[in-house]
Amino acid sequence: MASAFNFNSLRSLKLRFCPGWEMFLKQVASLSQPIQLKSLEIQSNTQYNDEDDEAATISEFLDTIEGLEDLYICTSSPSDALVIWRTMVRHKSTLKKFVHHQRSVSFETEYPNDLPDLSFVPDNLPLLNDRSQNPFSSLDLECLGMCCRPKYLKPIISPLTSKTRLKILHIRESGSDLKHLRSRWIERPKNGIHDSELSNDENNAEFSRINGCPEITRAFHKFAQWAFGARGFPSLQVLAYGDFSYNGRYKKSNALFCRDVGLPTPSERNYRRLTKADKPLWDMLHQHTDILQACPTDLLLEEASL
Repeated sequence: MASAFNFNSLRSLKLRFCPGWEMFLKQVASLSQPIQLKSLEIQSNTQYNDEDDEAATISEFLDTIEGLEDLYICTSSPSDALVIWRTMVRHKSTLKKFVHHQRSVSFETEYPNDLPDLSFVPDNLPLLNDRSQNPFSSLDLECLGMCCRPKYLKPIISPLTSKTRLKILHIRESGSDLKHLRSRWIERPKNGIHDSELSNDENNAEFSRINGCPEITRAFHKFAQWAFGARGFPSLQVLAYGDFSYNGRYKKSNALFCRDVGLPTPSERNYRRLTKADKPLWDMLHQHTDILQACPTDLLLEEASL
C-alpha cells in the first residue's frame, strides 16, 4: 500500500484510528524516499493494539522526514515517550507544534482511558528534572498539547521557560474519561473522589463560579500561577484545558485562561478566564484550532453527554 503514495509531493499525513498504521509506516520508511512532510498526526486505537512497539515505529518514521513543523501523536500504552521525544529533537529547527497523548484500557473499568504518566517508569523520572537530558531543552515550540498529570507536566516542559515562542499550552484530558474517572485538573462533584493534593479550596471555587468555568483543582491553580508567573513562560498567551475535539463536544468541561496583566500585587492570582473582549486571543486560537482538536480520543459518531 505504501508504494501507492507519492511521498515526493505529500506534505500532510493524518492517520486516525487506522488498524495497521504501524505496518504502513514501516513500509514507508523502508522505501528510502525523501519525505518532506510538514504535518504528521497519528491517532492509535487501543481496541486495535497489535502489540507492536509504537514508539519505535514512530521514531523510525520520524528519522525519514525532513521539514516537519507539526507533530500530533496519541499512542497506546506501553509506549516509551522518551524514545519519541529524543527522535523528535531531530526536527528542532522546524518543529513549531507538538501534541502527545497516551491511552490505555483500565483494568478497573475495562474502558479506554488516558494514561497521564505517559508510561514513565521510576528510572525515567530523574531525567525530567535534568535539563541536559530532557529532550524539551532542545525545542522552541509555539504550541504544545500534553496529556499528563500535574507533578510530571511541570518538569517535562520547564525547559521551554527559557524560550520566547510558546503561545498556547493545552492541558489535554479526554472528555469521555470524565464520565467515570476523577480528573486531576478540575473538580467533578459526581465523581465523589477527592485528593488532598488536588482538591479545591474556597478561593478556586469562587473564581470558577464568577468566571463560569469548571472548578479547578489546587494542582491546576499552582500550575497556572507558575506558567503565567515570573518563572514560567514569558510568551504564553493562552492556557487551555480539556477536550476540544469535534467542534466542542465536551465544551462544558473545557476552560481557556490568559495572563491577567492588571494585578496590583504579585501575590494575587495572575491569570483569568478569556472573555469575549479578548478578540486578539480568540483570533489566535482560531488560527491554531488544529492543535486543540488534534488526536481526538473518541470516534466522530459516538455520543457524549457531558
